[in-house]
Amino acid sequence: LAARMIVLRCLPRGHISRRLQCSFWLILLLRLLLPVSLGTSPVSVANALPQAAEFNYVQTNQSQGDDGSVYITPPQVDSDTSVPAQQPFDWAGLAMKLWAAGALVLLLWFAAINLSLWKKLCRSRRRLSVPDYPLKVYITNNIESPCLFGLFRPCVYLTQETAVDGPALRHVLEHERAHWRHGDHIWALMRGLCLALHWYNPLVWAAVVLSKGDGELACDAGTVAQLGEEERLPYGRTLVALSARS
Repeated sequence: LAARMIVLRCLPRGHISRRLQCSFWLILLLRLLLPVSLGTSPVSVANALPQAAEFNYVQTNQSQGDDGSVYITPPQVDSDTSVPAQQPFDWAGLAMKLWAAGALVLLLWFAAINLSLWKKLCRSRRRLSVPDYPLKVYITNNIESPCLFGLFRPCVYLTQETAVDGPALRHVLEHERAHWRHGDHIWALMRGLCLALHWYNPLVWAAVVLSKGDGELACDAGTVAQLGEEERLPYGRTLVALSARS
């Protein structure tokens, strides 16, 4: 599904809104986080092997009686119990342990870097009063570019240079408000969970990178819509300046 979504992403570009294109990733997100399967794949070797083994056994051990009835001969058990049977290696158990270890490492890593950033922001932030703005705004020197940070009560964090630049401040605040309206702080959490649960799949990593980029483009489109078309070029200059600084 991840491969199909990556291909599908490229097909309608330029014909639908950025917000709608970004919402397509919700299909993949729900499928990756769904705890149960919606069905078996016809090309899955893992699903085919047990049925094939059972079919081969029935074909090999069945016989037909005089009255036309079909009998299945039970498997022969070796009466010599002096030599214990060699147990097959539990590859499935090993794979499950490797998956669990990788998922745990990624979850702890994500939690550690976010907790570290939160502590640094709390130690260095200074409140900036912004009238009629729905989010708390802080100035800090511990980030390279403005961001929206927080899950239940997200706040906007600005660099010192952004806070003193009038046009840039307006553009950045509207940009971060668009992130908040789109629920990108929730999307970030969901992407992290997908990576932790599917860390072994490179297509999931690619999908996460692409979906994050689509979220930024949707945010830019929403920001320009709020600022007005006449602010498109000044807003673009602000983005370029922020990229150069970081």
